Amino acid sequence: MAENDHKAAIFQFSLRRRLDMPRRRFQMPEVERRDGARPYWRVRYWSDVLVGKGRIERKRKSKFLGYCPTTNDSEERKRRGEMTKREAEKLRTEFMAKKVNCTTQVIQSQIPLKDFVEVWQAKHVAQLGAAAQKKYNTQLKNHILKDLGELQLGEIDSELIQDWLNRKQLSWATKTDLRGILSGIFHKAQDWGYWQDRNPVEATSAGKKRAKRRKKLLSEHDAAALLEEFPPFLVLLIDLLRTTGCRVSEVLGLEVEHIDFATSWVRIEQRWWRGDLDVVKTEKGNRRLPLGNLVGRLCEHLNGRGQGFLFDRGDGQPYDDRDLMRDYIRPRAKSLGIYFEGLGFHSFRREVNTLLQELGASPAEAQLIMGHSKPQMTSDYTVLQEARLTELVRRVQERRNPASKVVEMPKREAS
Repeated sequence: MAENDHKAAIFQFSLRRRLDMPRRRFQMPEVERRDGARPYWRVRYWSDVLVGKGRIERKRKSKFLGYCPTTNDSEERKRRGEMTKREAEKLRTEFMAKKVNCTTQVIQSQIPLKDFVEVWQAKHVAQLGAAAQKKYNTQLKNHILKDLGELQLGEIDSELIQDWLNRKQLSWATKTDLRGILSGIFHKAQDWGYWQDRNPVEATSAGKKRAKRRKKLLSEHDAAALLEEFPPFLVLLIDLLRTTGCRVSEVLGLEVEHIDFATSWVRIEQRWWRGDLDVVKTEKGNRRLPLGNLVGRLCEHLNGRGQGFLFDRGDGQPYDDRDLMRDYIRPRAKSLGIYFEGLGFHSFRREVNTLLQELGASPAEAQLIMGHSKPQMTSDYTVLQEARLTELVRRVQERRNPASKVVEMPKREAS
């Protein structure tokens, strides 16, 4: 594998360097002045470079340090990117100590991103859930490796990453995903000794958050109409989503043993996602929730069955959420004229979170029910309803001036 070839080369070089060290005398390269339209300082030095995956060569390199001074004002020089020769020599010394003479670190960072990602996928991504693996591998293939894969780790700095994100004509959420995946790559590179500097992604931004579409919820009337002609199992499944706030993968992953019929509570501890059975998404996702009056309907649905998935499609496996959307929810919503972009099982989860806030649930209570890992996520899931905001403003006005009355706008007569 790429990792073994690379580390073998590093080991052989380190051994050879240590054996040769008494016979070698290190000399600090001189700072040179290069004349031209705008004179500048540079340093030329020899550096050990990784060639391919298993060979190291010594090559001559050049490093730009800064422009030659045109003023004695230090602040003005700094603003213009200029420096004296003494300042250039100080910068040269720091650069040589950090980037050149720390040889093993330098060679480690010369591994191409695509080669390190190969190691990262095998060691880290393969241990994640199926949904996370799919997202990571898709974004790597379509964006990260496609654009940056040939670059060495040491060539990828904050400025390059920021320019790359800025050029991407993608939504804020997708840019945030790309930034998060790239940050995770460098984080593991630090853990495994390929990278010693600060994670370059930390100094970048996905830009100003802009919603791709307006968040909407179904009204109670529209939700009732949507469920009207669905088979009983699907009505029960959606009612579970609309009252417990569970993810659809968590409900599809429920088995009979997770239900405590004596207390009417359910344990959420696994999820079914498109053919993959695994633990829930986050540690906070492990939770117990009350079923209320749905427990009686669950008993009827099971009809004496004492084991297996609650929503068994008949072959021992749960339904696929994509099939339910394609065959039932989307066509029914379109026929009623209530379909909107973004309508899906997650809409019911947002509906529960919003209703919890309107009923006065504390942030901690709402977070526990929803199974969110962070309170901010619970806040982001809340959709502020116009009717609720209107009611709150009127309450404030009545509290400020109890004698005031709501004056309705006069209706315009039809011409």
